[in-house]
Amino acid sequence: MRAAGVALAALLTSAPVAASDDPCKPGARLIYPLTEVIAQRGVALDVRPMIDLSGTVNLFSDDGARAARDVVMTELASVSQIEKDIGLLALLDRKTLSTIPLAGVTVLASSVYMDDFRDVLTRHVAQTELDLLDRARAIFRPWGTSVSARYAQWSDGKGKTDPVTDLPLREVSAAWRERADPLGLAVEIARSDPKVFAVLDAERLAASDDARLRYLEAELSHCTRPWWKPHEADAVFGEIPEPQRDLIILSIFIAESMNGSTHQFFYNSAGTLAPQLAETLDRLGLPEHAAAIRQGMAMYPAPYPRDTEQRRAVMGGLTEADDEEFYALTAWAEDGAIYDAMIARAKETGLWPE
Repeated sequence: MRAAGVALAALLTSAPVAASDDPCKPGARLIYPLTEVIAQRGVALDVRPMIDLSGTVNLFSDDGARAARDVVMTELASVSQIEKDIGLLALLDRKTLSTIPLAGVTVLASSVYMDDFRDVLTRHVAQTELDLLDRARAIFRPWGTSVSARYAQWSDGKGKTDPVTDLPLREVSAAWRERADPLGLAVEIARSDPKVFAVLDAERLAASDDARLRYLEAELSHCTRPWWKPHEADAVFGEIPEPQRDLIILSIFIAESMNGSTHQFFYNSAGTLAPQLAETLDRLGLPEHAAAIRQGMAMYPAPYPRDTEQRRAVMGGLTEADDEEFYALTAWAEDGAIYDAMIARAKETGLWPE
């Protein structure tokens, strides 16, 4: 439970921002949340040492980790205590986004912030997060050793971890993913100060279209279930309202193409959706982009093999020139028109996060 004082102050000093609907339901209305604004504070603090210390020190070394912390703490020294606490919670969230969240704050360079994070959580009686951090911290004894010494307790540096430390670290990390909410705590703290809240909410209202689209894509990513075969994909996407389905299919195409080119889109299970993608692009006013997708589909024997293994078998026999033709199609994912179409589709259907 959060501190009662923080919760009471929140009720007295600021009107609540409306919550979003379930993004997967028909007619969903989404609100761009304050947590997204605060998360960007964490990003800014995380990259600041990379900018200031570039080329001067190895940020993954013990000395580099301490130097990075000095940069961040100097940055936070110029703001109020509440703003500092919000910044540290945003940084804590940023540092615990990995597959093993609490590895970042125990055995990696970010562990130099452990005492700073504990101080914030103690100050605001965030017992859940504090207990989890302390459980993770207790795995490594003595804690006062260097970052490199703690890392050596966990891994040999060649991909092999010590189960004595790795297994409990994974266990507490799983609990962190399920129960911890640093950004939620940061919002509560912001609400306790009307001036701080007003600044953050103004940033929320002024958020760019790019930021809102990233948030929308992340929300919609939860609307699908795992699938592999074409009939499974059809079942999954048949359950989703058309506006969400359009945006998810476009998002999948962009993500695959930006990661490994349009060649990757057709090679991976995402290529099962190529006919639906082409139809969506046509319907949203991008016929040239749709034609490019159909050009890729025409690289296969007709009818287009929606089965992933069949596509991979064909691609295994392609010439270098054929591969280059697939790679060339990536230009249609890079020109920005699909992003514009996604934004327009979200706005016209009411899905755009306000």
